[in-house]
Amino acid sequence: MKLIKIRNFGAISSGFVDNDGFMNIDKVTMIIGDQGSGKSTVAKLISTFCWLEKALMQDALTTKYVEQRKRFQNNYCAFNNLTDYFKEDTFIEFHGDSYIFKFEGGRLNISKRADQESYNTPQIMYVPSERNFLSVIEKVEGVKQLPLSLKTFFIEYDKARKEDYSIDLPIGGVKFNYDRQNKITSIILGGGKKLKLSFAASGFQSYIPLYLVTRYLYNSNKYVDLSEKKFSDLVEMLDNLDIESRMKVIQAFNKKITPNSKSREDERVNVLAEAIQPFINTCFINIVEEPEQNLFPESQKVILYELMRCANSPNNQLIITTHSPYLINALSIAAKAYQVHRSESGRRHENEIEKIVPIETLVDNDKINIYQIDNDGSIQLLQKYDGVPTDSNYLNEILGDSNNIFARLLEIEDGIE
Repeated sequence: MKLIKIRNFGAISSGFVDNDGFMNIDKVTMIIGDQGSGKSTVAKLISTFCWLEKALMQDALTTKYVEQRKRFQNNYCAFNNLTDYFKEDTFIEFHGDSYIFKFEGGRLNISKRADQESYNTPQIMYVPSERNFLSVIEKVEGVKQLPLSLKTFFIEYDKARKEDYSIDLPIGGVKFNYDRQNKITSIILGGGKKLKLSFAASGFQSYIPLYLVTRYLYNSNKYVDLSEKKFSDLVEMLDNLDIESRMKVIQAFNKKITPNSKSREDERVNVLAEAIQPFINTCFINIVEEPEQNLFPESQKVILYELMRCANSPNNQLIITTHSPYLINALSIAAKAYQVHRSESGRRHENEIEKIVPIETLVDNDKINIYQIDNDGSIQLLQKYDGVPTDSNYLNEILGDSNNIFARLLEIEDGIE
């Protein structure tokens, strides 16, 4: 399991108050809090470390190179605009599947995990909150000062809309259409009227890029056990790699299997599978800022369940930042539905559960964590009642305050002091 510990970085001060400061990054991780509280800071750090671990596993980088003074701050953290968040007493520690990264005293130290877990190479996608900007442009070339994370997201969005150029959307009863010849992105309304996405409602502009990229990367990076492949299948995968990656795989293979060796077929398969594994994405880490952007509560639930469906494959992960109480409530409902579905009664009434929460979105309650970042820079894990996240959180307290204020106004209206 991935773990992260953050202190005195950006808006984060004391950080997580339990588990020696380590937050568990599990199948589904939701981070809530006020604007500017540090939600996206946590998510961006997770994204940065996951990317670095992948680069190290592929030998694209060396620990010595990454550890060079200020390189972590000025190069790798610059991608997500985190460079200015460092302080003299900043402490960050991240435990990946294979490496441990520890930043302390202005220096980054990287070490191999003694209890190294099997490494499944991830496709890592950071979905920035500014994504609706991409709905009003057809290309990013020439756009000045565009954040690097947004440019990276656009590359995947462009691939996704070319792949799924005509599909039904789960919200609004509309259809997505991309004219690949004229490079025009549109939606088709119920009556058949076509409308350019740049002229559509802001909710469509926000969720369509998110939905398309998530769907595309989920379908492109499904889990596969390479050791069960035939040698010829692995060779075909090898041929599809870029030249540099291909040479690294061949070198690793030749160290164990010489051209003249009389190795068995299964031995050759295992060695090639092990060598090629770091270069084949077999899982998907989806890190999404504010999936609720500009969406009605019911639509927020639909997009959350779609994100959860795509997280529900082996080794996939979903990390969400939000300040929507509706998303927390929808996640709690999904957690309860998982519990009910596991029961004997639930299995008999699967069709009824499906009408409430799609079965394929159900995630093990033990693999769901909701963290709340308070305005003092501390982080707490929302407690669970009988395995289900409770409604005792900052966002629901605000809704409760609104109800109390409304009740007080009614009292005043009735002349009650």
